[in-house]
Amino acid sequence: MVKIYVLRLGHRPKRDKRVTTHVGLVARTFGADRFVLVGSDSKVISGLNSVSNRWGDGKFEAESIKDGKKYVNEWKKSGGFVVHLTMYGLNISNFDMEKIKNKDLLVVVGAEKVEPWYYENADYNIAVANQPHSEVSALAIFLDRYYQGKELDKEYISKLSIKPMKKGKYVTVIPDELECIDLLKNEKADDKLLQHSEAVYKLAIEIGRKANANLKLITAGALLHDIGKTKVKGLDHGYVGAEILRRKRINEEIAKIAERHIGAGLTKEEIIKNRLNIPKKDYIPRTLEEKIVAEADNLINGSKKVNIEKTIESYKKEGLNNSAERILKLHEELSKKCKIDLNKIDSNNFK
Repeated sequence: MVKIYVLRLGHRPKRDKRVTTHVGLVARTFGADRFVLVGSDSKVISGLNSVSNRWGDGKFEAESIKDGKKYVNEWKKSGGFVVHLTMYGLNISNFDMEKIKNKDLLVVVGAEKVEPWYYENADYNIAVANQPHSEVSALAIFLDRYYQGKELDKEYISKLSIKPMKKGKYVTVIPDELECIDLLKNEKADDKLLQHSEAVYKLAIEIGRKANANLKLITAGALLHDIGKTKVKGLDHGYVGAEILRRKRINEEIAKIAERHIGAGLTKEEIIKNRLNIPKKDYIPRTLEEKIVAEADNLINGSKKVNIEKTIESYKKEGLNNSAERILKLHEELSKKCKIDLNKIDSNNFK
């Protein structure tokens, strides 16, 4: 896969912290994979990595190096292209971006006056208008032209997420393990519920690893899937739990895991048949993470692991044959994806 790094030159710690940080933020948001600072400024680097971990998936990384010229030479030796953004370069409006596609790309942006060496050793000097202006805007426009705006469509499943609002602001969170436990305790979850949630979480993580799923979503979703049982005990506890999480501004993906985890989900017809006082619609797990938490819950009775056949049998005894059939299909689907019968997954941790 092609990678794009941004190399920041001439950073002056006492003068450029804010601008250099903004260069790094633009690099991340507009699709670069890494920010490389020539020089030393631990606060800038740690700040950018913190943003990546809280607002993204942590894959974007910032680092500092001592020798920019050596870095450029090694980049070129590996077969990558070097683009230097400068007002003295070729105007971006007349530059054919296809010339630099399908190559690892190092984008060089300066702070103070850039040494002539970089002008001579870049594959291309490119200008965003041949006029003085900010390197922050130059980088944003260059990357946006490179990706043709598609970089702005990227979706992040992150610790913090913004829910777009016409007015006001709304930020949701994916809580970590300890935060989930605290949330359950604050809702007065008893020991039985806490032990069950912990067992489902451990099993769901094992399945998630085998299925290459998002473990942040699975951690929070599995631990909080039964939070609705702190208020109700019936089949409506999934919906009630989801509403609790939404009120607490927990990420919507987590709320949906709680809402859709019962058995292999509930249909609109089952909602009506059981006279549940919740919106009449389907509550069938759709995402991989939703399916994994539902499966893990089906394989845990109390805090002990059981075979799926035991869960299916209990549903049939209640006359819920359609639900039992969906549970079996879900088990078979995930077992195939994980390349192991999930009945046979190591249960030593769940006793």
